[in-house]
Amino acid sequence: MSDERHNDLAEKDQRIREAIRSTREVRADATFRERLKRDFTSGEISQPVVRREEHASRRLPRWTWLLVPAAAVVLIVALILPKPGPTWTVQGEGQVVINGETLSTENPDLIARALRSGASVQVLDGSSLHLRLDDRLILALVEGTDATVPAPPERGSEDPLISEVRIGELRLKTGPGFPGSRLHVLTTEGRTEIVGTIVSVYKRDGYTCVCVLEGTALIGVDETSLDEIPPGMLKIMFDDGSPPIVMDISTAHKAGLLEFSEQHRDAFEAQ
Repeated sequence: MSDERHNDLAEKDQRIREAIRSTREVRADATFRERLKRDFTSGEISQPVVRREEHASRRLPRWTWLLVPAAAVVLIVALILPKPGPTWTVQGEGQVVINGETLSTENPDLIARALRSGASVQVLDGSSLHLRLDDRLILALVEGTDATVPAPPERGSEDPLISEVRIGELRLKTGPGFPGSRLHVLTTEGRTEIVGTIVSVYKRDGYTCVCVLEGTALIGVDETSLDEIPPGMLKIMFDDGSPPIVMDISTAHKAGLLEFSEQHRDAFEAQ
């Protein structure tokens, strides 16, 4: 077996040698030989330059790399800073005084900007102010009211909205987006914690009257004395320490709340 394999290899070697001997000599042409001789004599023979083709679209200006850290900064800021929340939508008649500045309800955008961080609001005689916070809440301040309007919450905030009524009447209606939110209305005689309802907080010298038209509200002198007042009832709290009174809503207060409810009956449907 090994002798046969050796004979095969010997025959292949013989054929390769005969092929090489029969190959014609390849000679360079005269021009190439003359140039090679000249370059060799002058010492100018060098390594050939190999060019690497690059597609033009792959070449980026150096300044484009500055966009990478800039974009990263923008992304980080967007993730860290709180997202802006809703703003008050304003309707009304007449004039109001916000943080000492008299504004006309004919300029609702100007009033909305003034209320962006919360504000002390006085509604002048013959005027009214109605505020809507997206699909969560409507506040109405009747003429002669002096109250604090809370700043709209930042998105994701769980802090309660806090309003203070110093004199006058604040009417409010919660919307479908209110669940999960909280509103506390304070006066010198007590506090009202809203959980979803139509309510008016009526403040006069020496007493506070809270009327509940729909839903329920937690009403009391302080956080330790809150009563759940059902619809159709009111609670009166006094500043001289007299016991609170719970009774049916008076005709006059009920009429005002019914008018307010009807006025804003479809307010949240467009949200």
